[in-house]
Amino acid sequence: MNVTVRTSCLTLVLFLAMAGCAPRDSTPAVEVEKAHNVRALILGSRSMVRQEIEISGPVSPVRGTDLAAEEAGAVVGIVRDKGDAVAKGDLILEQERTLLAAELDAAEADLKTRDFDLQQMRRLFEAGKISRLELLQTEDEHAQAAARVRTARRRYDRAAITAPFGGVVVARFVEPGQYLLPAQKAVRVIDPDTLKLNGFLTERQVGQVAVGQACRVILGDTGSTAEGTVGFISCEADLQTGKFPVEVVIPNPRRELRSGIIGRARLTGSSVEAVAIPRDVVLSGLTGATVFVVHQGRAVRREVTLGPGRGLMIAVREGLAPGDTLIVRGQRALRDGHRVAITEWATSPDGSLPSDPKVVHGTSSGDGDGERPEREEP
Repeated sequence: MNVTVRTSCLTLVLFLAMAGCAPRDSTPAVEVEKAHNVRALILGSRSMVRQEIEISGPVSPVRGTDLAAEEAGAVVGIVRDKGDAVAKGDLILEQERTLLAAELDAAEADLKTRDFDLQQMRRLFEAGKISRLELLQTEDEHAQAAARVRTARRRYDRAAITAPFGGVVVARFVEPGQYLLPAQKAVRVIDPDTLKLNGFLTERQVGQVAVGQACRVILGDTGSTAEGTVGFISCEADLQTGKFPVEVVIPNPRRELRSGIIGRARLTGSSVEAVAIPRDVVLSGLTGATVFVVHQGRAVRREVTLGPGRGLMIAVREGLAPGDTLIVRGQRALRDGHRVAITEWATSPDGSLPSDPKVVHGTSSGDGDGERPEREEP
């Protein structure tokens, strides 16, 4: 019995030893390359692509000013308040001017006396009873009296604030009874009938825009639009930005548009013959703008030279040709040479599908009939 047990144990040990010494399979497992799912677009033929230039900036009145006091004195009357319409010369605010009125009355009374003296002295001079020197002295005294009247009247008038042009009072910075000092701001008047958008043009854009050119202006976040005209283009670039100031004049006869908001003026610039692609497929790199195309089931990076843009579309001057398969979705996760699987074909030149949100649909600038293109098999 013991001999049998020993034999069995020996046999088990030998079996385990042989199993441990058996050769192992050292061949590594082959890793299958995973394809990246993308949406692609077959590029159409070249077409004339017209650039759309957008100028953004604050919208303000063409005429608007803060009116300040010219004389010291307390506010005794507010004739036109906030929201009131005014014509040129209308009284808006009046200051205490009792003393100024008294000075004006005294100066006018003195001038009447000087008028009588001058008339008498001229008669006497013509009769030869006084010298020319005496007449000149009388004329000088009369001139000084007339100057005192003009000064007193000007000071009296300046103790009231009047509208320098027709418009609307939009702000008041003082209260009745408040004492105003010279140069202290009192009210603000604007002319809301004409607004202007202040923006900038780049060196490349400034040659494509002309004074008098019509444009469409989008105002604020509401998307309301108005028609405008380029009213001014500076011939000197801003030293800080290197761009050229430009003003777009916006008529507002019904006063429906509001100033103080941000506007975007869209103008039509030059056009070039090029292939149009969706703007958001372009990637920025160290060497410039690039895109991905599909070739033999692989993503191939292409350097492109961009041209004018319009909406969500942009022209490509060099780097792409009609018939290329452009990757329009999923390109940001790719590297040059990655394997790709085209799971969607764009039905529009802007790279979109009918099921996409409206915000991703751009302005079509190339050819495209919306039909399913010929697929390139990955």
